[in-house]
Amino acid sequence: MPTPIQQASSSADEAVKANVAFRLLVDAVQDYAIFILDPDGYVLTWNSGARAIKGYTREEILGKHFSVFYPQEAMENHWPERELALAEKEGSVACRPVSALPASTERFGTLVELARMAPGMLTSHY
Repeated sequence: MPTPIQQASSSADEAVKANVAFRLLVDAVQDYAIFILDPDGYVLTWNSGARAIKGYTREEILGKHFSVFYPQEAMENHWPERELALAEKEGSVACRPVSALPASTERFGTLVELARMAPGMLTSHY
């Protein structure tokens, strides 16, 4: 019979394995940009779908504020801040912003949802 320490160690190992498996699953998604923001809107994670859709590599976007996805007029109107506040208050928010592609003047509309995962963490997908 395993000791409580062995059981705790086994549970921790399983949690780590599940976390790694989930990260691999999310990163394999190509049709959706899935990423996590901190409570202030800074990008914490970035999947391969986000790279394909948004055009930023992990190195370029991690630590940047998600407002970089919005054109200047949306930032001037505080649209990103309002979306973060609403997602935190309501649990999620879905909208159709006009996003600017990096290093480009092209713009496109996509459905975006910001959802509160846990206190202090937001996830987003396009």
